[in-house]
Amino acid sequence: MDNAEWLKKRLAELRQSSPEYRDQAFYLALNDFVQEQYKRMDQIQRELDGRMWRE
Repeated sequence: MDNAEWLKKRLAELRQSSPEYRDQAFYLALNDFVQEQYKRMDQIQRELDGRMWRE
């Protein structure tokens, strides 16, 4: 299990165990943020690989 999967799983656990709606919303938004960051990291890595391949 990589870091992204572990973090998503942990955030889901925290969200489910939180009694407060505000906390649940926070964990849900944090999960969306984490997904977007990993997506951007992947895009940057692919761009870097593409630039290195052309040179």
